[in-house]
Amino acid sequence: MENMWYRLNNEKLEIKDCDICIFGVPYDEAASFEWGASLAPVVLRKMSSWMPEVLETGESLIGLKIKDLGDVMVSKNPVTTQKRTYKLMKKVLPHAVPIIIGGDHSISIGTINAFCDHYKKSVGLIYIDTHADLCDRWHGEKYSHGNVMRRVLENKHLKPENVVIFGVGSFETEEMEYIKKHRIKFYNDHHVHKQGLENIAKKIIKQFKNIKNIYLSFDIDAIDPAFAPATGLPDAGGISSREAIELIKMFRAINIKALDLTEIAPNLDVTTITPFLGCKLIGEYFALVKAVKYGEKSLKFKYASDTAKNH
Repeated sequence: MENMWYRLNNEKLEIKDCDICIFGVPYDEAASFEWGASLAPVVLRKMSSWMPEVLETGESLIGLKIKDLGDVMVSKNPVTTQKRTYKLMKKVLPHAVPIIIGGDHSISIGTINAFCDHYKKSVGLIYIDTHADLCDRWHGEKYSHGNVMRRVLENKHLKPENVVIFGVGSFETEEMEYIKKHRIKFYNDHHVHKQGLENIAKKIIKQFKNIKNIYLSFDIDAIDPAFAPATGLPDAGGISSREAIELIKMFRAINIKALDLTEIAPNLDVTTITPFLGCKLIGEYFALVKAVKYGEKSLKFKYASDTAKNH
């Protein structure tokens, strides 16, 4: 579909010529409460064709070279799916910024590990989620959506001091003990409410300003279910959709080189609120990539009248 992804998808591009490669991982076998996140890639593709290539700020996405690579072939086994996802990530990373659409959050174990193994040095992770995902086992499983952070922190290239968890609404006792032991920086929903989103974002930017290779992982359940109800394990009190959009805008100041969006379960929606919000966030991802790669000026909208004057 040529109209996918803000009408910018170009199926004819080779990976080596892309700015961004998008792929889906339609997997939700590792979810623990409600299912449906496996439907998100196909639904977001369809809805993204309704999104214009100029953002609310008047910033233009035109000129970005984007290719949708389709979906990873998933297995009921989470480790098998993560290995296949890892392999595709390794193929994309030398050439383009990967944007991955889940799927439950367990798919990020493969993508984050591939990112760390590719860059090796100066690797950072911004993890946005209402859950810390730090349990060694979640409902008896080691590779579920409830222990993503625990598994990726086993990667030798990812140091705890180069990680932040943002938007947490609740913790398991085991997770708090792990955070204290490894001195992991986190900002819960109470912090955001009391200190304000902009102040927290500035602290994160300061933490990551000297890190060259940053992965942004965004679980939609970090957004309050009033704004994003279609997710498998919602938790009240999260950030608003406006705050989520502004947060991504502010992260243009740091070196984000891979992004994912997980846990949107379209079947759980009351209308199409959550998938359309997901598409809006993807548009901000595109703008972030364009700003980081080509500079903020590249987002300036070019009027036809201005173009004519230059010829």
